[in-house]
Amino acid sequence: MAGEDLRELLATLTAATGETAEQVYAHWAGLTINGGDGLENLVRRKLVAGGKSSQLRESLTATLRAGGAVGESPEEMLLKTALTGWS
Repeated sequence: MAGEDLRELLATLTAATGETAEQVYAHWAGLTINGGDGLENLVRRKLVAGGKSSQLRESLTATLRAGGAVGESPEEMLLKTALTGWS
């Protein structure tokens, strides 16, 4: 899986479809993209809806890390710990 982009990694792990990482994540998480929602905002919305707002941090990487993901970037976190911290 090394070298794959974020959209491809999310699609592989979730079996969801979409043209962008945001679309894949929103499809998997059951969210509607509002305007220009970025991936960070979508993850925040999913965590709040799931009662996990205590792990929200100043950035997507820090938020995922607070949820237990391991890695230096969202792509590395998906490779190392799959969807840990994303839901």
